[in-house]
Amino acid sequence: DQLFGDWIEDSRLEDATGTGFMLEGGGLIIRDFEAHPQAVPIPADLHFDAPWSRFGERTIFEDDFSGPAGNLAGHMPKGSDIAWERTVGTGVVELDGVHGAKVRASVESPFPNRAFYTLPWGDPGFADLEVSVVPPGTARGQDHRCRAGLVFWQDRNNYLSITTWLDDVYEGASMSVFTKRRGFEELYDAVWTNVADKIVWGRQFRLRIPFDGEHFNIFIDDEPIMQRALTDLYPDDPPLRINRVGIALNWEWGTDTGSTIDGFLARR
Repeated sequence: DQLFGDWIEDSRLEDATGTGFMLEGGGLIIRDFEAHPQAVPIPADLHFDAPWSRFGERTIFEDDFSGPAGNLAGHMPKGSDIAWERTVGTGVVELDGVHGAKVRASVESPFPNRAFYTLPWGDPGFADLEVSVVPPGTARGQDHRCRAGLVFWQDRNNYLSITTWLDDVYEGASMSVFTKRRGFEELYDAVWTNVADKIVWGRQFRLRIPFDGEHFNIFIDDEPIMQRALTDLYPDDPPLRINRVGIALNWEWGTDTGSTIDGFLARR
C-alpha cells in the first residue's frame, strides 16, 4: 500500500513487465513470495537533522617525535616552545631517538595503569586531534595489547579519553570512549564500537577525533566509525571545556604492552 508521496520510480526496471521466481526440477513447493521497492520516500516531517560535523583548519601542534632519546615529558613539538607534560599517571612514553615515541612496556611488564601526556590548549570550545599509532607485536597470539588514543582534558575531575582496545582475548578490535565528569567515572558506562581488522598488530593506523566539548566524531584512517555526544551518556552533562589535549594510554581490562606513537596533530 502506498503510504505517502509520489509513486516510486526506478528507471533501471522501467522496461520490465513483472517480477517473480523461476523453478527448475520437480517436487518444489513455493510457500511465500514478496516483492518490495528498493526505496520509499520519507515525508519531510520525518527527516532527521544532518549529523554534527566539523574539522579543524589551522594546525596548532604537530609532532613527529624526532629528536634525542628521552622522556616525552619535556619534549617540544616541531616549531613550538611549549613542552609535553605527563598530566596523569606514572608510566613513561619516551622518544626512541629516531622517529617515534615508544610506550615503555612489554608483555612481561605492561604499562602501569592509565597515563595522559598533554599540551595546553587555547580554544576551550573545539579541538581536532589526530594520532598515528603502531600497536606492538606482529600477530595475534603474542599476548600484546594496544590501549593508545587521545584525551581532551578540562581538569582532574573532567576529561574525555578515547582509546584503542586490541587484545588476544577477542577476535577483532574496538575504539572505546571513557568520560570522567564532576569527579565521577563509571567504567561500565564506556561507549565502544567494534572496528574489526581496521586495527591490527604491527600496522600503523591514524585516529582522528574532532570534538566541540559535547559532540565528537571518531575516524580511523579517515573512515568514520562513531559519532556521539556527551549528553548521549548523561543527558544533563554540561559541555566540557578543553584546556589541554594530548595522548592517552588507558586501562581497559589490561594495559598497553609497547605501542609506538609515530605522529600527533592538533588543529582548530
